[in-house]
Amino acid sequence: MSDRRRLALLLVGLPLAFYAYACSSDSTDDGGGSQADGGVEAGKKPASDGSTGSDGSVGPAVDAGVDASDGAVAPACVGNPLTADGGTSDGGTTLDAAVAQTIVSVPNGEFIDGPQWVDTATGGFLVYSEFNNGRRIARIAEDGGAGATFRGMPGGQDIGALGSAVSNGMLLTVVSDRRPDGGAASVVFQTALDGGAAPTILLSVDGGGGSPNDLVIGKGGTVYITDPRFQQNPPRPPTGILSMASDGGSLTRAVAFATGGEKPNGIALSPDGTKLYVGFTDPPRIFSYPVSAAGVLASNGTPFIAAEKLVDLPDGLAVDVAGNVYVAEAHKTEGVFSGRVSVFSSTGQKWGEIAVPDGRPTSVAFGGTDKKTLFITLERGIRVYKGRCAGLADN
Repeated sequence: MSDRRRLALLLVGLPLAFYAYACSSDSTDDGGGSQADGGVEAGKKPASDGSTGSDGSVGPAVDAGVDASDGAVAPACVGNPLTADGGTSDGGTTLDAAVAQTIVSVPNGEFIDGPQWVDTATGGFLVYSEFNNGRRIARIAEDGGAGATFRGMPGGQDIGALGSAVSNGMLLTVVSDRRPDGGAASVVFQTALDGGAAPTILLSVDGGGGSPNDLVIGKGGTVYITDPRFQQNPPRPPTGILSMASDGGSLTRAVAFATGGEKPNGIALSPDGTKLYVGFTDPPRIFSYPVSAAGVLASNGTPFIAAEKLVDLPDGLAVDVAGNVYVAEAHKTEGVFSGRVSVFSSTGQKWGEIAVPDGRPTSVAFGGTDKKTLFITLERGIRVYKGRCAGLADN
């Protein structure tokens, strides 16, 4: 090759080489962090200051497709669901209240509970219960807005809706007598997903249905309902857990507490449906009850989360696809508006919590188009936390 041709090739090749190096550098060091480390140093917790990710979500953004073995973020839902890399020490992650955005606020005196995501062909919506003044089941879009009536309570009856769950194309909602004497029978409303009313299921067992609070649907269609009898003054025992077929059928008191001092409240199932988690507001604790393949609930539960791991009073529960349990906790003193959502692993290890310094959490539910939005109902509003893990459709 002549010297002239070698010089020409050199002049053409050098700019291409520098261009390739520059592009390579941009792809591995953008904004002070590489794709391999996700911008988080190994062994350190990601920031929990409520910063907004590139996808518009609040909190640490996560690429579920990256393998955790390269020192990056945990794939899918592995490890601590409150951190991008899935790791922290026991109970070591507390997310600031700013990570949970308010999407609904209601006037003083209202009481919001019973969040449940409803899937539809066009996306879906959240339903929730206004127990006091509104006395209705309301609905909102994933991003909030003004609540619309999904189903109202019948006029002339002093009853109020609480927990809800979806089964066979119907929204099932426990409806409790709001009068202190508990004179009226409690029921389960069935509502078609377009808002149309369906036959009501009467709750009557052992001479009455108590005052039900929350419910969950098992994989075989069995409905499990907590009955703390909060609306009866004084509470008439027994309190406990009710069980019935999703179309009504035979109602049984699967678990009974003769003294009435036990207050089972929140309820959720493990991903495989073999464990029923029940949160007790009094005395505060979370128990686990075995569920048979036929949906039969064992009458004897075992401690899942001990009282010393709970800061406040447990209320509603939710479970994600990895079996992590989310517990809404309200301050122990009635009228003090603070609390938290505590998160525990499937073995009862505390991962951490989402702070709620200015509201009393009543329940939690997963929803949204990717099921990764955690809806947190407070007595006076609703907040959302965009997390890394998807929730179970049945909880």
